[in-house]
Amino acid sequence: MVLCGSAGCGKSTFAARWFMDTQIVSSDRCRALVSDEEENIAASPQAFKLFHCLIEQRLELGQLTVADSTALTPRARKDLLRQARSSDTLCSCKERDGANGGKKNSG
Repeated sequence: MVLCGSAGCGKSTFAARWFMDTQIVSSDRCRALVSDEEENIAASPQAFKLFHCLIEQRLELGQLTVADSTALTPRARKDLLRQARSSDTLCSCKERDGANGGKKNSG
């Protein structure tokens, strides 16, 4: 499952409520792992390498994987969905819109 949306819209809260911690691959957490700071945007290239690597490894093992990332661009969402589909995995993209509390399904 891909959770995407603007910062602060509730992606991580939703993920924490409905999924085990080990099932969630968070771009913020990956940024913290490589730089000790979730907010360190300069570490994003390395963080997203780790993010995609962790997703790939979990999917290869057939594990439920929740990708928690802003993924604001269509390309970012498309890349995540392509990664899931390449492993013959059922995938879904849930966009969170914190401004109005709404949810959109993108595939």
